[in-house]
Amino acid sequence: MRNDHHKRHPVATRLGTGALGVATLGLVISACGSSTKTSASTKTAASTGSAASALAASIGALGKQSSVEARFSIAVTATQASDLAGKAGNTSSAAAMGKALSTGSVFFAEQSGNGEPLDSKTAASDSANSYDFGISFGSTTPLEVRYVGQALYLHLQPSALGADLGEPASSAASLNSDLNKLNADLPGLATLSSGGWVEVSKSALSPLIADLKSLGTSSSSAGPAKSISDLVNLRTSVLAAIKANSTVTSIGSTGSRQEYAVAVKARAMASSIDTALNGASGVVPSVGNKLGSLSKSLASIPANLVVTIDAYTSAGKLVEADVDLDQFFATNKPSFPVPLRMTITSTTITAPSKATELNLSKLPSLVGGLLG
Repeated sequence: MRNDHHKRHPVATRLGTGALGVATLGLVISACGSSTKTSASTKTAASTGSAASALAASIGALGKQSSVEARFSIAVTATQASDLAGKAGNTSSAAAMGKALSTGSVFFAEQSGNGEPLDSKTAASDSANSYDFGISFGSTTPLEVRYVGQALYLHLQPSALGADLGEPASSAASLNSDLNKLNADLPGLATLSSGGWVEVSKSALSPLIADLKSLGTSSSSAGPAKSISDLVNLRTSVLAAIKANSTVTSIGSTGSRQEYAVAVKARAMASSIDTALNGASGVVPSVGNKLGSLSKSLASIPANLVVTIDAYTSAGKLVEADVDLDQFFATNKPSFPVPLRMTITSTTITAPSKATELNLSKLPSLVGGLLG
């Protein structure tokens, strides 16, 4: 059960990429697989169509679960992370960044509302679905957002988060001061400054969402039907792009885990995904303009670049994926592997045991004031 304070493995790291990059990489790895190589046994590679089918089935099995959590991290030691920070020019804060990178992780979780499979039509429209996102460092989670029972919950520990990221204490003090000042207009917000949970109830969230939609562009007025249709088409197109531009090889097994190697033609796949994203206006309004930078960056990807991803399955399900970031270093290549790791588990998402409800009655006038 997900409690207010998590006990998590200190496996790996804070991601320096944006949310879109994490989400895209997560989809690519999830559709291809991965995990760290071991030397526990001698393995014989066998490249067959059955390997791709087996890996695809292990990914499909995740959809039959009622919940799933994907955790992203960089599996390096503090010393290795400090070395990476130094190479990036952050010599003055290398030690602090090394600690953050070696102990941090970002997680995303989803749980169906009534125990139905996540890939079912029922789950696709279940208003009782729950979601969870957070950033952890070692056994603590100083930032977390949950959506449970159609209510939104936010947890923040400014001092702990600042310390984990190597920020000076004054930064956390400034944030706490700002939260306390805003509490006059948004009663309850000061709870965040003391590390507590705040709640935006279902009754308060519904009109807020309606107000936000009213501020959107006309392109967002296509309605939920188009959004759902575009989302389904986008998923199909992205998975087709991955399948068309990747080769799966079965490496062998170690204990209860089966290992696969996935070779991905990076530029061809990225181009196909870019085309799919530009056709998904129902998912993200004006997506073509928002993601224009992706199209511009395609030319910078070497035409013959093949990215290798390692995948592990267990009990017929994908459980871990690694892509060694060394593959993307043109210069200053580290002398050690830098695996971006995704571990996949089932989970339970619940509402926090104690949360202070935010009073958003003044929010519309505040937003109106900001917009002039």
